[in-house]
Amino acid sequence: RGNRCAYDFTNNFFKLAEHHGLELPDVDPRLLLENVIAHADFSSPENISNAYHEALNRAEHFFIKDGYNNYRSRNVWFRSRVQRSGIRNFKLLKEEPFYDCLVFHSPNPAKEGTVVGLILPADVAVHTHFVVKPDGSRANARVMVKVKETNSLIDPFAFRYDNRSRCHQALNENGTWQRMTFDSHVYQISDTEIITEEELNSPPIPVHMLEGQNIMKSIEFPSMVFVILPDDKAEHYGVAKMLSHFQFGVQSQCIIATKYLGQRNDRSKDQYCSNVAIKVNAKLSSTTNKAHAWGTYHGNVEGIPWVTDCPTFVMGISLSNTMGQNAVSIISASACLDGSCMRFAQDVRIQSKTEILDESTLVSLTKGLLIQYFLQNQKKPERILVYRDGISDGSFSRVQALEIQCFRTAFMEFKKEIFGDNGGDGGNANGSVLNCPPITFVVCMTRNNIKMVPARDDGKKNVWSGTVLDNVIMDMPNLKIKETEKVEKPESNDHYIYSEPDGKGYDFILVAHGGRMGTSKTVHYRTILNENAVWRPNNPNAKPLTKQDLELLTFHMSFQYSTASKAVRIVPVVHYSSRLANMAMSYINYLRGTKGSFGQKISMTGLAEPDPTELKYHQNRDGSLRARFQYIRGDFEQRQDIPSHLKTSLLPRFAALNFVDINGDDESQVEGNNASYQMPFFSHIAA
Repeated sequence: RGNRCAYDFTNNFFKLAEHHGLELPDVDPRLLLENVIAHADFSSPENISNAYHEALNRAEHFFIKDGYNNYRSRNVWFRSRVQRSGIRNFKLLKEEPFYDCLVFHSPNPAKEGTVVGLILPADVAVHTHFVVKPDGSRANARVMVKVKETNSLIDPFAFRYDNRSRCHQALNENGTWQRMTFDSHVYQISDTEIITEEELNSPPIPVHMLEGQNIMKSIEFPSMVFVILPDDKAEHYGVAKMLSHFQFGVQSQCIIATKYLGQRNDRSKDQYCSNVAIKVNAKLSSTTNKAHAWGTYHGNVEGIPWVTDCPTFVMGISLSNTMGQNAVSIISASACLDGSCMRFAQDVRIQSKTEILDESTLVSLTKGLLIQYFLQNQKKPERILVYRDGISDGSFSRVQALEIQCFRTAFMEFKKEIFGDNGGDGGNANGSVLNCPPITFVVCMTRNNIKMVPARDDGKKNVWSGTVLDNVIMDMPNLKIKETEKVEKPESNDHYIYSEPDGKGYDFILVAHGGRMGTSKTVHYRTILNENAVWRPNNPNAKPLTKQDLELLTFHMSFQYSTASKAVRIVPVVHYSSRLANMAMSYINYLRGTKGSFGQKISMTGLAEPDPTELKYHQNRDGSLRARFQYIRGDFEQRQDIPSHLKTSLLPRFAALNFVDINGDDESQVEGNNASYQMPFFSHIAA
């Protein structure tokens, strides 16, 4: 069944992917099926792991090493992206985190074996090879393509082999691909000097190359691993996601064989493949392509209302608890990287069971996402908007007293890490109100008994999408701004007063989605802090966050769930966080070593003593204090070259860390934090 599904799905997916804007490698799907796919016996997690590893090795042999001569025989190159710092002599290149590249294998000029050579775009690096001319002199040259239809040479990036039409194509001035007949590769030294391959005295040597451990760390490869599961058993899915997220750090997409083969007809199978393509598109959104499924407009302005006025950091936090005696809390967070709120960075932490997040957990989680936001936008956020779920009514005061301060601390640590200063905070390591962007903190209460139905029976059993209840029973002074009022505004501060807060509060109940069956479930948005209604950053475009603006931007964001064409019940920044937490929950026992035979992949490290006012919430029935801990990756525990805020991350490969700077040998330690920050190839995991 798995073989049949793999062949059928791959062929259908290749046909439909282009309609979704997916760029596929120039490979015949039959070659992939014969040479790249690895088959697994799903009787044990270890068999799945072995097959996963085998598939990655086969893909590397096929694409990077061109082991089956697929690219050389067609006189083209494998196209990918490369991280700047992974290239030899990268300091000579212009400042960009990633470059498009063409990959080829070449003899190693210094020793036996081969190296991975790179062809970079001409505006990044003109020369691709060192060549020896017929007279014995050396020169820098760029490899070009000569075709029979024209005398003009074609740049390698404008030349490809199209498998569907089974011919070569060149990109013309109109931006369309035109059929061409390959003649030869030539090496262009200047506009007037060109050398053919036959005239070279020795094999050309690539100017830019990768070797050793940097190869797989530096190249975007693989972009996606497809895992075809025989059924929808949770343990199979959990192992696949653990291998993708935790062990290998690659994006993955699962296909359920029984569901795909159970489709009624070819049209239904095409729809299944289209749904998969939508998910793949969301996961492959990156810093360079900045892809998103659709845009959103409010009037003539693109993006989410209020969020696009000035740099705004929108973050969603979800907390899920496992079951049983050794229960833990899985904290997942997502941050919007652009004004459309469709591109996300995500991360996960695990700590002892709790409702209120520990300071070190929340600070490290927020700091990592702030760094990704800065690397993406090259500017600090001027406002912070947080959506949080997993909080009960009775914990609001605890959240305000403990969690909100963590965002100020995280912002101060972020500024010190990136800019090397304390942001004029007078040495206050924890961050004060006025030296952190104004914060709006909204609790999303999905578990409520509030029902909203149409007042008139017009044949529609549910209220319309976007129905909001925000007055009469909702008017209550829920804005907590007292701590801000006590702070005397310094003359040189970047904050200005809008107005006094709205005494009626900022709570509202929203039905964002259009229910088809049953009664639509509401979400009660409780605003426990709204400094953005009072404090204005030093930006002329900023405006206060009124209740109407908060409702509108929340509703607009509900349409930004990239795998659904309609609004979802809760804001996607929380929805995606909840999905990622559930994924982590599916494989947490494998990481703890209580399931499977992978061994213990994570270990406990103690947390600081709780605040004295919190002791009663951390006691056992006999009055003793419960154990407080968080989990740290076992391979990072003794490492000194990993930033402290990433040691507790389950997903460092999707975080802002330059792994080219990290020594792969655990026994070789680097004193001090020498790692640099780099946007990951992909950061949106839970689409």
